[in-house]
Amino acid sequence: MTDFRGIVVLTGEQTENLCEALIEIFTNPVDFERLVWFRFGRDIRHIGEYELFPDKVFRLVRIADVEGWVDGLVSQCRNVSPEHVGLLQVARALGIPPSNSTASKVGHLENLIESSLRRNNRFIDVSKWRTRLKLLENRVCLIDVEREISSRATGFLVGPDLVLTNYHVLEEEIVSLLAGNDLKFKVTFSFDLRIPENGRINIERHQLAEDWLVDWSPHSPADKIDTDKTPALDELDYALVRIRPDKLEDNSPPVSDRGWISLVGKPTEIQVGDPIYILQHPAGGLMKLAIETRGIISTNPNQTRIRHRANTLTGSSGAPCFNEDLEPIAIHQGAVPPWNPPADRIGIGIPLKTIRVSILSKGIELP
Repeated sequence: MTDFRGIVVLTGEQTENLCEALIEIFTNPVDFERLVWFRFGRDIRHIGEYELFPDKVFRLVRIADVEGWVDGLVSQCRNVSPEHVGLLQVARALGIPPSNSTASKVGHLENLIESSLRRNNRFIDVSKWRTRLKLLENRVCLIDVEREISSRATGFLVGPDLVLTNYHVLEEEIVSLLAGNDLKFKVTFSFDLRIPENGRINIERHQLAEDWLVDWSPHSPADKIDTDKTPALDELDYALVRIRPDKLEDNSPPVSDRGWISLVGKPTEIQVGDPIYILQHPAGGLMKLAIETRGIISTNPNQTRIRHRANTLTGSSGAPCFNEDLEPIAIHQGAVPPWNPPADRIGIGIPLKTIRVSILSKGIELP
């Protein structure tokens, strides 16, 4: 729509769609900074100086909207990514005609959008998907860490007795163990914390084994300061721990067919715009599944972090992330910025293929 000056003005929905498109297109924020400076003479470094890149994009779009050059911004960004569906939809809604070069690349907009929808949201075999999901549910657990200030998180089996979660979930315990403190850590792993078809919850609890710490990689200072910075390959925020095979309640063997989520085999590639599914224990409660059909926002240059837009809460750290075929792709780390309401945060994950390389590089075998 236009204002009283005849200048293009964005609606709230168009603003949201444009921001999402720009974040997906400019996976390297410096590229966006260059475009805005070269084409419009604006320095986005001074727009929310200490804010994350998505927040800067939002503020820049609002400035362009108010000052009346948002149509130029859309046109310039289309030159960078002429086939980006989200940007095309915004341009069409604003009545911005394509350039000849863009039109020749794009062809019919409706056909492009339709083909993109098929690519990002293809049909799934319901029976196979449901069977796969039920198996995965058996392999995800709630982690209770008893301290002066207790905490809860999520983890998942990657071997018969191996659980993978975030390093920051067990950081105090790992630091204490490495310092030589002979303490009995109170950490409980609860499986089957969900409402089954018969309505009766039968929780299976396990504790840490004697030789519980198998491998770990710390989180990065960039996780706390600015997610636009790149964590190093040895800053993957994971902990691989061993649990006791016997149940906490009756000292009997666990269910033999629980299985695990394998990290071996050909790694699954992660593409911007792909769906993401997260099995988690949000707020430390019953297991839930979060689904976002265009969930992957970006991946960083060295594949140590991804950004996603799936719903998570405190207690979701360490949860396994899957693609639409329920193949494991990442471990959820948290959401930023933490001071924003949950709906205004962006999820962060660590690609499992990168974690796998880290584990194998230390001579540790994975089943």
